[in-house]
Amino acid sequence: MVPQDPDEKTFFRESVETFKRLASTFVAESDMVVRQGESASTIAAEATRWKADVVVVGSHGNTAPAAH
Repeated sequence: MVPQDPDEKTFFRESVETFKRLASTFVAESDMVVRQGESASTIAAEATRWKADVVVVGSHGNTAPAAH
C-alpha cells in the first residue's frame, strides 16, 4: 500500500531518508527495505523472499506490551 496523501508521501519519504542516514552511522554495511502493510505478513513475506536467517525490526517503543 502506497500512501496517497501528499503529506503522508512526504513524511514516508523523509522518514526513510532519515533512517538510512542514521543507520549508516551505526552499521558499516547492511541491507534495508521499507514496506507498508500488515506488519506480521509483510515482514514474513520479505524474510522469505530474502531467505533471511535473522530479521531486525526497529520500533519507537511507544506501544510496548505491558510487563507480565
